[in-house]
Amino acid sequence: MQGTVFDSRPEAISAQITSDGYLTLALSPSGDQWTKMRMVMRSGVLSNAVFQRLHEKRLEEADHLVRYVYKQCKNPDSNGRMADGGAGVEEREHVDGLFAILSCLYGFAIADFLPWLVVLDLDGHKKKITNAIKNVRRYQDPEIKKRIGMWEKGLKSEEDDILDLLINLKKSVEWALAEIDILAKASEELDRVVAKIQWLCGYFIPKGSQVLLSRPGLGRNPRVWDEPLRFRPKRHVHDEDSVVVLTDPELHMLSFSTGRRGCPGVVLGSTLSTMLLARLIQCFAWRPPLSTNTIDLAESEK
Repeated sequence: MQGTVFDSRPEAISAQITSDGYLTLALSPSGDQWTKMRMVMRSGVLSNAVFQRLHEKRLEEADHLVRYVYKQCKNPDSNGRMADGGAGVEEREHVDGLFAILSCLYGFAIADFLPWLVVLDLDGHKKKITNAIKNVRRYQDPEIKKRIGMWEKGLKSEEDDILDLLINLKKSVEWALAEIDILAKASEELDRVVAKIQWLCGYFIPKGSQVLLSRPGLGRNPRVWDEPLRFRPKRHVHDEDSVVVLTDPELHMLSFSTGRRGCPGVVLGSTLSTMLLARLIQCFAWRPPLSTNTIDLAESEK
């Protein structure tokens, strides 16, 4: 039951703005909205049937990546131009906006503890996130509206990607709250348990505390990993026939998390990551730059 108590998300100004009032699955605190969105995403968007149906779409994107890298090898001075399949100005600004949001998400903000200071925006997070969201929506909203219009006008009848799935799911999500009585009872039970549990692994945890897992601490724990600071991908492959999934129920690492709040897209994310990496390894011969025989790996600050 402790896992249930600690699997919610804290209420934060950054998360509230980003999720448009906690409407999204990833940022919503545990409750009716999160339960509804979890059911919708798992059954309608990230189900095994959808995963299999969009296989060809993933292959197209993998082919696109291979062609782009090939053109870069043939013309290294092109600097990733759009003609070679690289990102244009709009794509770059869109991604920059997403990273700007992530840089502030759940960051320390005084207004999270003293809500009456939110109007002053002392940390600058509110302004930065609001501007970033405007920049992101400036590019994606027209595409979404265009696709909705195609469905409404009957110009589209088949679901070719996840955006099509989301547009059609929007019309039929009410069913997810059919068991509202069960949800209400579960919520009452959680309230009772949260009021009681105050100790975790020998530490006193006051009610309402935010418990954060340290990603660097998990990935660099010498009690779990042999030489944790060395780049050794084979440590994650237990046998040649094992399937690579970037998650760990024992939390020896934290990629897609675990438990009830674990990412429901873990299979999709793991498949895309391993498939794209495999394509790049298979299609090209890789070597260090001509000026050196080794590559010094360092983490990006972003």
